[in-house]
Amino acid sequence: MGHKPTNKKRMVEVKRPVYDFPLDDFSIFGKVSDEDLKLNSTYALHTALCYIPPESIWDPVQDIRQEIDKGMERWPPHVNLLFPFIPETCFDSALKLLTQELQDFKPFECSFDSISYFEKGSSVLWVNQNETARNNFIELQKRVASLFPYCAKKKNETGEFIPHMTVGYAPKTIVEKVHKQLSEDWKTQTVTVGEICMIYRPDVDTCFKIIHKVPLGK
Repeated sequence: MGHKPTNKKRMVEVKRPVYDFPLDDFSIFGKVSDEDLKLNSTYALHTALCYIPPESIWDPVQDIRQEIDKGMERWPPHVNLLFPFIPETCFDSALKLLTQELQDFKPFECSFDSISYFEKGSSVLWVNQNETARNNFIELQKRVASLFPYCAKKKNETGEFIPHMTVGYAPKTIVEKVHKQLSEDWKTQTVTVGEICMIYRPDVDTCFKIIHKVPLGK
């Protein structure tokens, strides 16, 4: 896999993953009662609470990811709020709890306006948001984390939550070059953030599927 992503139109259309799988038994998501959810302190690596942008802006994101993100087959474009998250058996009860918590949290406009990266062994490249949207995501994460504090441990070295939409990875030796190229090609994508998603997958080889959407401000 190369590290020279490009947004130029390809001669052959690349098949994009569909983030769905057959699921006949939805009762698994309601096995834990509202009262038992309050007693839960277990998290799961096969669930997440995240923001998933509308598919209308997926193309430029997926163009990059198919070149440098091995996780593209399993994760849709997203901004994680809580990962790991609660077991899927708690989802139905958590939906009610989250909806109540966020009924006064108004939808907000977000412009994904630039490319950034975290410097690690294999540097993470991600799409940044405008400052107001970033602050809204931080406040949103704080609100949901207050309900499930045992799921809110994944932060940076200084203990901060940094909202980000990962688009791929690059070796530290060339990340600046990759970042420069992606930044030159990136065009701002603006959306309204009006809901967040509870997603689940049954195993590590299966993609994540949206199980519940939690509205903001309703």
